[in-house]
Amino acid sequence: MLDPLTRDWVIVKGQRQIDDTLISRVLFLVALEYNSSPAFPGLGSKLHEIKKITDDIDVVISQEIERCLKPMVDEGELTDLLVTTTVTGRDRIDPAIETKCSFRDAAGRPQSTKFEVQL
Repeated sequence: MLDPLTRDWVIVKGQRQIDDTLISRVLFLVALEYNSSPAFPGLGSKLHEIKKITDDIDVVISQEIERCLKPMVDEGELTDLLVTTTVTGRDRIDPAIETKCSFRDAAGRPQSTKFEVQL
């Protein structure tokens, strides 16, 4: 299981905690830089390419996360994907950017996660 805040594995008794939801896979794809892994060519996000805050940064980030998760949607692993991004303190040097992903898994169970986006 991946921790949404640190994006690192949650360790319990010396082993990675098992995650029976899709949240860890969603967080992994968002954290993975696009096309950076030979094991996962063409997967990952391009969030690392966003370098500045613009008036439509919330839309840009949400659209990139939707693009990043499209393979899971296309395979039917996720449905009803909704990505919302909130930017607080746009006028600051380091604004707070929080994204929430809500979706249903293939069995129709609702799932969601929140995480910060660092530019």
